[in-house]
Amino acid sequence: MDSYKHQKRLNALINKGKKNKFLKIPILILVFFEIALYHISLKLQRNAIRLSFVFGLFFTFFLFGSFAIKNQDNSNHRESNTSSSLESMGDYQAVYAEDNEDIVSSNLADLNQASIDIAEEEEDTPINIEGDEVFYSADEILELDTETLDDNQVPINDSSLLDEKVADITSFDPNLWCLILINRQHPIPEDYEFELGKLKSGMRCDSRVITPLTNMLKAAKEDGVDLVLCSPYRDYNRQVELFNKKIDKYMKKGYSYAESYQMTSQAVTTPGASEHEAGLAFDIVTKRYALLNDGFGDTEAGKWLAENCYKYGFILRYPLGKEDITGIEYEPWHFRYVGKEAATYMTKEGLTLEEFTDLIKNN
Repeated sequence: MDSYKHQKRLNALINKGKKNKFLKIPILILVFFEIALYHISLKLQRNAIRLSFVFGLFFTFFLFGSFAIKNQDNSNHRESNTSSSLESMGDYQAVYAEDNEDIVSSNLADLNQASIDIAEEEEDTPINIEGDEVFYSADEILELDTETLDDNQVPINDSSLLDEKVADITSFDPNLWCLILINRQHPIPEDYEFELGKLKSGMRCDSRVITPLTNMLKAAKEDGVDLVLCSPYRDYNRQVELFNKKIDKYMKKGYSYAESYQMTSQAVTTPGASEHEAGLAFDIVTKRYALLNDGFGDTEAGKWLAENCYKYGFILRYPLGKEDITGIEYEPWHFRYVGKEAATYMTKEGLTLEEFTDLIKNN
């Protein structure tokens, strides 16, 4: 079908609809089918995906767009809305009739990208991915003027520490601030105190963890892995809010309160027993995979963190296969600071913090 003739027919239909208010709705339908028939004729020139996109676009506009006529008693208002809609549709077709294939391709590419890929271009904007959590990229956090290495860290890209002789188990103190066991059975002590340090904007954590954290982010970047940080320090009230939201979600699915509470406690730590409240834990993802689910463990970033975090004093806090010990489901995004020597020991021996603490107390 000739593009010029197609546009000419469209203009004729739209002009007729503007002149006769009784024909506006039939004209709208005819315009839609004219557009549909035009694009069917181009089927051999365009691939199936682009054709589906065009049909979906106009169908969506027809049902929900600004030109859809609402049932109102005021006939003058109805006529005004319909006329405006026809004009808008005519303007859109005038642009589209130029057959700009690049624009369609660009729109399809955008539809196939996750929202986080779009946010990737906005370097100064925090990335809002899930719920109301705020995510910051490593580049944003590394803007801070922090010291590089301290006595508890290793240089970037240093050789594995697992081959070195680790400290004797009896040399560890379970009461040390970075080794404190926090879980449902061991909530944060009421007299536990620490100094909050600022990471970026409203993001905070234990000030003693900032240097090892930034070193780990730098190391990942050196290896081509761009990390994104979320959920550092959370106060008690915030933890209560998250916990209750999760319970509500389960109850809306038909579970009882007791069932919802039980399932929630396996996914969200009970208030007062979260390592985030102590400023020692972080949820870490990437711009391309920002979902907090099992799949993150299979990403390049998830694998890098699991293999290298111990070099900077961190452990994968809730590993796969240890759910009965930690009481929390597998969380490949949740990392806890315990110090380089302890992290190396736990990684080498395949221990959780619960197992490590028991081992210290029994020796």
